[in-house]
Amino acid sequence: MTFGTSAYLEWRFALAPNGAARPLIAPLAELLGASPEEIDHYSKKPFRNGELEQLAIWTQRVVSVSDQGSRAKTAKKFWAAQALAMPILIREPLRTAQADPVAVRLLQVGADALYDAGYPQFEKLRQVCHELVNWLIKQAWKRVVLIESPLGNCVPVAVLHSLAGRAGLSTQVVTWNAPRNDRAGAGWTVSDSAGSLSSDVDPGDLVVFADDVITGTRFVKTFDALSKKFPGRVLPIAMAFNDPMKSETSPDQLKRVRSRASKAEQLFGYPHTFVNFPILPAFRIDAGAPVYWESPVIWGETDLVAGKRKVNLIFNLIDHLFHTLNDLTKPTSALAKYLHKAWQKDTTGASYAFAAGLREEVFSNLSNQLNIDEVRLTLDARAREAYPADFTGLVEGIDEEEVKQRWDWLRTTFLELAQAKLRSDEAYVLWRAFDETFAASHSQVRPRPSRDHAYAAYALQYNDVVRSFHERLVMRIALGDTV
Repeated sequence: MTFGTSAYLEWRFALAPNGAARPLIAPLAELLGASPEEIDHYSKKPFRNGELEQLAIWTQRVVSVSDQGSRAKTAKKFWAAQALAMPILIREPLRTAQADPVAVRLLQVGADALYDAGYPQFEKLRQVCHELVNWLIKQAWKRVVLIESPLGNCVPVAVLHSLAGRAGLSTQVVTWNAPRNDRAGAGWTVSDSAGSLSSDVDPGDLVVFADDVITGTRFVKTFDALSKKFPGRVLPIAMAFNDPMKSETSPDQLKRVRSRASKAEQLFGYPHTFVNFPILPAFRIDAGAPVYWESPVIWGETDLVAGKRKVNLIFNLIDHLFHTLNDLTKPTSALAKYLHKAWQKDTTGASYAFAAGLREEVFSNLSNQLNIDEVRLTLDARAREAYPADFTGLVEGIDEEEVKQRWDWLRTTFLELAQAKLRSDEAYVLWRAFDETFAASHSQVRPRPSRDHAYAAYALQYNDVVRSFHERLVMRIALGDTV
């Protein structure tokens, strides 16, 4: 392959010109009440072209939202805060940050906006948590342990912990990074993972597991693993949501959840183990039809809202590597446009284009010669051996050097396996296609784990500035209209 350095990627990682950021930051920051001086301050930070390219997409989306209707206005503020949070307001969200009262204030405005946009669900959550805390106070348990299973139940657990503290009830939050897998033959299971909780839960503790339920599959797997580990001591709070964008959840799907909730109600005498949450009303963001919130659960799987980032770097990358290579074999590839963008021109000015059908043919042939499924199994096995703590989700932190080390390991190991089946240049084509598709698409396509993956993600807590959004939201929910 004679293609040189990608001109697009070279531009993407280069520093943007002075003044390029302000027109993109200003419309969003103004929605949050930032002054011209504050906008100038953040606009003068150094940004890469790729960061501003992504911000431009967000700015266009947010600015285009109609101001008609209170729900659209509040949603617009939340989306503005979400777009600005990282890396505009906070460059490195996982590192300890210097105090930044302006960034905190702007993020808190965004949190207030989310609270207003999702008020019916947040008010229901406050009610559920109040009822549970009031009941727990009357019980004789030695201690109450709240199971946090990031990211989905981070907000409910934080509200429970806050309300319990205000009522004088001592609770301990235990974070559990459980995998989705429940098949022993596939590797690390949710039951295996529950064993790691032994040191955090004493024999006299009541274990509370409160989480959202949409289909119920994940809730049942998690609750069953906890109940097996701590029999007779796990109180489930199943918070049921219907997705208005899909047909109503089948009663059969929720039957298993209701059955477990009913048994727990009889065991503990607590009547609210299964709670239905309201659907948020649709609202207009433009002249088209009304829309629903992107997730049926307003606090959903969102890093900023949870105050944490959920990831498993090495195993997410392995999943994404093979997802990318498989996708590029298809005529309907979703990622091909990013590969074309990266490879359309190199830094010498030479232009390149795939002839019709050539991309699919090249990547299909190479994948078949490679026996790509076999290579995936081997690579996954080697990763489990090289990074056992990553596989079981027991990583407590990861720095830039450790990120680089994992990326280099993946590159070296994949090329070694590929070169055993292909010529060196062919193996490199596959790696480079993944590498540069990933770089070109990263701001819009996040690596996602495979379904029922046999590894656990780990949750990395954001610094205090970023977490100010989460803390403000939790306070608003806990205190309700008294704030």
